[in-house]
Amino acid sequence: MEAFTLYLNKYNLHFLVPILGLFVAIGQTGGFSTWLAGPVKGLLETAQEGELPPFFQKVNKNGMPKNLMILQACLISVTSSTFLLVSKNVNSSFWISVALSMMVYTSMYFLMILSCLRLRYTQPDVQRTFRVPCIWVVSILSMLTMVFAFSFALVPPVQLPVANYPKFVTILIVFIVFIFSIPLLINHFKKPSWNVLKK
Repeated sequence: MEAFTLYLNKYNLHFLVPILGLFVAIGQTGGFSTWLAGPVKGLLETAQEGELPPFFQKVNKNGMPKNLMILQACLISVTSSTFLLVSKNVNSSFWISVALSMMVYTSMYFLMILSCLRLRYTQPDVQRTFRVPCIWVVSILSMLTMVFAFSFALVPPVQLPVANYPKFVTILIVFIVFIFSIPLLINHFKKPSWNVLKK
């Protein structure tokens, strides 16, 4: 909104700022629905294939995974509160949350690229809609990009006052290790009875 304010004030159109603010709020509301519903719907598919306990496979009358949504809300609340308590600065907390999201996403895409390479050689005869040309070149460039983005997430903006930078990096690394240990633990303890699609 600050950018809108500076731009519109230059042309004496400051009265448009509240209107643009309303439009931004409406747009963000639509974005929230995507961010909130999208991940849990994907997790529901995974849960029904036996990767999560039956407790997380329950849906409400609208087909939404209610227990997964409650878990998502709890995790986000706890994580956000932890960042605020640790950093004692809203801007620092926001940076940590954005950096952590970036690290999770880049790690996910890195694994997807590795999966693409593996499937090219383990299942070469599968008919696919699109076949990536020069897959090794594309994959190496993509993985290098993901490594760069992952590393870049560890660098705070110059204007952000970070009193104890090593502490923040440690927090990010600990959270990343924790996040990626969850699927390994679930995979270790999962039971065949969790798969409802085979029943």
